[in-house]
Amino acid sequence: FLAANGTVLSHQKISDTVNFPGTPLDSGDQFGSAVAFLGDLDGVGPSVAAIAVGSVSDDDGVSGAGAVYILFLSASGTVLSTQKISDTVNLPGAPIDGLDEFGGSLASLGDLDGPGPSTHAIAVGATGDDDGGGDLGAVYILFLNASGTVLSTQKISDTVNFPGAPLDPGDDFGTSVTSLGDLDGGGPGVLALAVGAALDDDGGSDRGAVYILFLDANGMVLSTQKISDTQGNFTEVFSNYDEFGGALTNLGDIDGAGGGVTALVVGVAGDDEGGVDRGAINILFLDA
Repeated sequence: FLAANGTVLSHQKISDTVNFPGTPLDSGDQFGSAVAFLGDLDGVGPSVAAIAVGSVSDDDGVSGAGAVYILFLSASGTVLSTQKISDTVNLPGAPIDGLDEFGGSLASLGDLDGPGPSTHAIAVGATGDDDGGGDLGAVYILFLNASGTVLSTQKISDTVNFPGAPLDPGDDFGTSVTSLGDLDGGGPGVLALAVGAALDDDGGSDRGAVYILFLDANGMVLSTQKISDTQGNFTEVFSNYDEFGGALTNLGDIDGAGGGVTALVVGVAGDDEGGVDRGAINILFLDA
């Protein structure tokens, strides 16, 4: 809990031994690998807010499959209740395989299906997914009800729901995810999702890339735009192992009357300006 000047007034920890009903975690689960705010998911229920938390090395079903917890919080940050999502719990079809690392990235997509049955949708990265080849990566769109149970899913991978099957082995598609809202305005997309592929090899080894995916209300990909060293009108000079796309967040229309519809921040942890792996971020002003 922060004061207006950014100092910490108080805090509440959540771990296997603190403020976590049922102490569900095991050694090596890596709970906290990703987090996303879901707003007041249960509406008139007892919680004030819900968060999604990744546990990228959870072993439900098979080693390293990964998991996501939905935590319902009180106003003081204590956990009132939880709902787990994994290969063996609350995930229709049990689609996760060993070392998929489901839960490595998370983003809230709001009420994507509108008048449909779900209350909220989230995007979940699984960089170790092997659809089409080793570690190409994938993203799952999960449609949730107010209690955090999964009503339905839509996968996006090189072989499922991704026009052109653009991924290569080792791309780590799903490294990061963030919602860009209704980027195309009056266009056919309901929502645009930015997805990092930090080990993409456009232009050289592990230079990284970001895909802009235009989704319909069911999570189907209508069209895509790639941004990399060779595509997407980005003139920054890339180097090998930059890992462009390792982190993402949306700043909204920060340039106001300027040409950008929204601004996307992209992390580049391997950037070498000033010294090896000092890192950088790029702010990209996107058109529709």
